[in-house]
Amino acid sequence: MKRIIKLILTSLTIVFLLSLMLALTLYWLITYRTQGEYFNSGGISIHYTVEGKSDPVILIHGFAVNSDINWRRTGVINTLKNNFKVVSLDLRGHGLSGKPHVPNEYGLKMVSDIINLMDHLKISKAHIAGYSLGGFVALKLATLYPERVKSLSVLGAGWEEPKENSFFKRALKNSVEKLE
Repeated sequence: MKRIIKLILTSLTIVFLLSLMLALTLYWLITYRTQGEYFNSGGISIHYTVEGKSDPVILIHGFAVNSDINWRRTGVINTLKNNFKVVSLDLRGHGLSGKPHVPNEYGLKMVSDIINLMDHLKISKAHIAGYSLGGFVALKLATLYPERVKSLSVLGAGWEEPKENSFFKRALKNSVEKLE
């Protein structure tokens, strides 16, 4: 009987230690951040990294994550940096960037942050890639500042049907007005 109890306690200890190691590893993966640079965009500190050389690509992450989780952990930055100057930022309210507590500090100001970052880095025009929320930010950036966009890649961002929402009409109108 003592042998069975000892075996059960040993097994439980091993399971506990393995679970603890897994939890610590996941915690590190989620919280570890590549330290980059900061700049001020309209009073908000924005964190960004720049890697590689050549044609600039700006990567805009999705909602409730950061540039490391969305782009670095997936290998996108490492793949692109061999042929591009890869700029990735944490959107305001995310990652290592400032987190305003007022709703009107988001929305179009997230687009302005990207344009301000481009100005800060002296990038006149760039390839833009956005995933999920970043896709919507990228779309709005392209409609408001088409002269700053070399190409646009919108990934994992869905939208409502045009008949249910006037988004497409507004986006088209803004694009046409900017081109005129």
